[in-house]
Amino acid sequence: MSIHTYCLATVTSAKAIATLTESDQGGAYRDNHPWLVARDLWAAAQNAGETMPILLAVQDGGRIGFTHYAFITGIEVMARQLGGYDSVCRFGRLEKMHPIWEDIDSVTLKPAAEQLARESREGIHQHRFHLTQQLLRPYAICETPSFLLHPSSPAFGDQAP
Repeated sequence: MSIHTYCLATVTSAKAIATLTESDQGGAYRDNHPWLVARDLWAAAQNAGETMPILLAVQDGGRIGFTHYAFITGIEVMARQLGGYDSVCRFGRLEKMHPIWEDIDSVTLKPAAEQLARESREGIHQHRFHLTQQLLRPYAICETPSFLLHPSSPAFGDQAP
């Protein structure tokens, strides 16, 4: 299965990551924000035969950095009877983030469709905005890092067999 061009990114606690890495079975991220667009994007990736990553960051003091990633297996959004939402993003086993992608500003936000169309059709210079701490909550839609799209590329430190 190929990997989708876009991924999700969010921040969680070091304790949650420690608990999730103890299991080889994967886990879930829960939020009370409705992940409606995330669910639609994941479903579109699934319909195209692609898998979508989620990048997990942890706050350590004043610094937020990516520590792990996983591939999403499902996103559910449920409306509460008395108002509000519960969202659950389920994913497979966590993997360590590649070191050159640990800084959150190493990842760029998904560009608008109009920006992509202008780059393609009008030949304008590619322009991207880098992820910031403020944009990471509740989640961000980002371009999937190259080390996930091209895992065998020696440019990212992988060893040849």
